[in-house]
Amino acid sequence: MKNLISLILVALFSSNSFATGMARADFGYVMDHEKSGSVDTTNTRQIIEFAGGFMWPAGIALFGQYATETITATSGGTTSTSTRTSYGPGLGWYARSAIGVYITGVYYASSKLASPGTTYTGTGYQADLGLKVAVSSLVILAGLSYAAFNYTKTQVGPLTPSYSMTNLSPRVGVMFEF
Repeated sequence: MKNLISLILVALFSSNSFATGMARADFGYVMDHEKSGSVDTTNTRQIIEFAGGFMWPAGIALFGQYATETITATSGGTTSTSTRTSYGPGLGWYARSAIGVYITGVYYASSKLASPGTTYTGTGYQADLGLKVAVSSLVILAGLSYAAFNYTKTQVGPLTPSYSMTNLSPRVGVMFEF
């Protein structure tokens, strides 16, 4: 582990490796539909993520990410909407070939989930794995994202036990290096 950290630091900060800027936007959408008797239930999640940071020649990226998610549940004619906003630092690796893989991780130092009547605050993390295709200076991304959140407070104080949520969802996105 110590050697891996040393290798990453050397790759990032050696005198002959200059970082370029990078900006990325990802989008995700998931829908579940159930029917039990005469009651239809539909749950949707719409995710938008924005990231910006630096990319080194070895493909290592250091960035900050902001994510927003709208969760809508409709059952028996009643609709409820929750909104999650999260932000934090991330680290990743992108293959330097025109077509290749990428893997990123983000620690959400701050995450807020606003549900009807309650606002939760906590932290979370996210790991993405996918395929990238470079088209000139534009990079198209497609992959899977696993995210986990742990909320320990509400607007009235500490939450015991904490409220947790996890999800696995597809992502598509675009990235620019400048």
